[in-house]
Amino acid sequence: MARQRRHFTQEHKDEIVRMVLDGPRPIAHVAREVGIHDTTLGNWVKDYRRRHGDAAATDTGGGEYKSRRELQLERENRKLREENEFLKKAALSSTGRCNNHRLTAKYECIDAEEANHAIIDMCAWLRVSRSGYYEWRGRPMSATAERRQRLKAMIQAVFDANHETYGYRRIHVVLARSGEQVSPELVRQLMREMGLQPVQPRPWRPITTLAGDPGDLPDLVERDFTAERPGTKLVGDITYIPTWEGFLYLATVIDCHSKMVVGWAMADHFKTSLINAALDSAAGHIDIEPGCIFHSDRGSNYTK
Repeated sequence: MARQRRHFTQEHKDEIVRMVLDGPRPIAHVAREVGIHDTTLGNWVKDYRRRHGDAAATDTGGGEYKSRRELQLERENRKLREENEFLKKAALSSTGRCNNHRLTAKYECIDAEEANHAIIDMCAWLRVSRSGYYEWRGRPMSATAERRQRLKAMIQAVFDANHETYGYRRIHVVLARSGEQVSPELVRQLMREMGLQPVQPRPWRPITTLAGDPGDLPDLVERDFTAERPGTKLVGDITYIPTWEGFLYLATVIDCHSKMVVGWAMADHFKTSLINAALDSAAGHIDIEPGCIFHSDRGSNYTK
């Protein structure tokens, strides 16, 4: 059965032409959307401009119309913005590639953006021939391309299985252990192409000050960390030291007169007993006078 020919009223034709003149899309996109040949739509645009002359433009309000020259400049500006946007994407996809891979990257970018831009424009912007692009698109996938696709699938699987925390070095180790012959640089390049960025969680660090209300404790030192005699004013704190067997906690006692560590103790915890041991150590090294002040932070292991 012969296909029935579609008929458009003049009013309908003018509305379709307005989609070309008033919007950023080229004739080919609009023609494809309404289901007509781009040559037919091009003839409608020419006829519309011939019938309307310089008034073939959008009414900006108040009865003002843009001239044909103004419309042309606006279209050129839209085209330049479209070109700049496309070239930014193309530059990102070809970064760090050799000449042959850069040409392939250009073709891949054109293929990915086919729905957003006309192929003839993208080929002109990237300075490649349309025949070369269509030849590339029609050829079978090379062994190298197939391997890269297979590696991307493996990298994605390792990346997802480790909660998106593995970088290219750790992923390379996983692939190497599985028997896959691949360089760390290739893994990094493929991850960059895939847009994979590992999340780096903050390292866990132990706390040496417990949360809690220490009560109304006066500050007897009042920021004066000097003393006229030894054993009259002491300060202390707890720190932690990472070891192969875990964290080791060190409690120290410093004499404000000599600024020397006069007592210390170590344990695998930071309970009050660790502080008592450090004070006993200080009492064994210096004479602590009656009414001696011991100053520390307001952690509960010091205040309770």
